[in-house]
Amino acid sequence: MTNLRQEFGDLTLDDSLVARERIAMNLQTALNTFAEEWGLLVSKVEIMLIDPPEDIKRAMHKQKTAEQERRAMRLLAIGEFEAAEQQKLAIIQRAEGEREAAIQVAEGKAKAIQLVNESAQQYFRGNAQVLKQMEMTEVALRDNAKIVITQEGISPTLLLGSLPVTVESTSSS
Repeated sequence: MTNLRQEFGDLTLDDSLVARERIAMNLQTALNTFAEEWGLLVSKVEIMLIDPPEDIKRAMHKQKTAEQERRAMRLLAIGEFEAAEQQKLAIIQRAEGEREAAIQVAEGKAKAIQLVNESAQQYFRGNAQVLKQMEMTEVALRDNAKIVITQEGISPTLLLGSLPVTVESTSSS
């Protein structure tokens, strides 16, 4: 018992929980030293029960509880970190998708403008220009848009923005 107490006295609380085999080997060596005088050999030492005093039991329980709480908190923190990482990746993916969609829409609009421009250059001549000017005038008048009246009357080209605008003031006496 004295040798057993001495073995435990040299250990920390953590070591005493997991060092059963090492303690048994040290005890076997110590017991063989004494048993040699009598011609005996101790072949194996097994520690069946370790029953520390109550204050040590309480300390061991507190330590084990604290360790379990620390592990639980660490696992929770790791879980939250991984969830945040996944959320960040999802936000990045969503932003990249929106960016790609915006690029495709812009490219589509550019292609449409290009086609309209090419068609206008090819087909928008002579009477087609006059017809478009009249259509724009009709739409402007129907929607009660503000128009400019010149000395020549309502000029559809003003609505298209191709004529310089001059403002004449008249004074009434």
